Amino acid sequence: MTAQSSSRWAGRVTKASNDVYATAKRNQKRHLADAERAIEAISKKLDLPVRSGAERKKLLAEEAVRAKAAGRKPRHLAFGYRSETEHHQKRRRLAHLIARADRLFMDTRAGRVHVTLGGKKLMSQRLHLGEAGLTEDEWRTRWLAARGGFGANGEAGKAWGNETIRLAPTGGCELLR
Repeated sequence: MTAQSSSRWAGRVTKASNDVYATAKRNQKRHLADAERAIEAISKKLDLPVRSGAERKKLLAEEAVRAKAAGRKPRHLAFGYRSETEHHQKRRRLAHLIARADRLFMDTRAGRVHVTLGGKKLMSQRLHLGEAGLTEDEWRTRWLAARGGFGANGEAGKAWGNETIRLAPTGGCELLR
């Protein structure tokens, strides 16, 4: 910030930056936990044998007969995937999740946090302007609007705002440096 700027402006920029970083850090931890849960769930199911729908029905019917004869409720039967194709797709998904979790873990361990100011969606639209139905100028306008903004922290109890931004009852706005 320049020497002419208010400390409130500088405080707002610092707070906004810290908030974005904290949110990204929380999201990174959440993504890592989600990936670990998915890895565990898929791994468990991959360990089970592949059973088609017909095989599952047959096994469930046999268990129902055994349970009725023993005077108990049928046991819950765990099944793997329904086909070799689905099993293969889940193995590939598992490999992808493990690689993603490793990257997230290494980033977390190194203290790296990835942030896209303006939003990941807008960044993706820049790479695919035709699909988004935007020209480069239209995209840039949205990008700058999403990244821009102004404000000031502190003095919320002051009449008509604070010493940096004041909104008069008549609708006027006063910005001070």
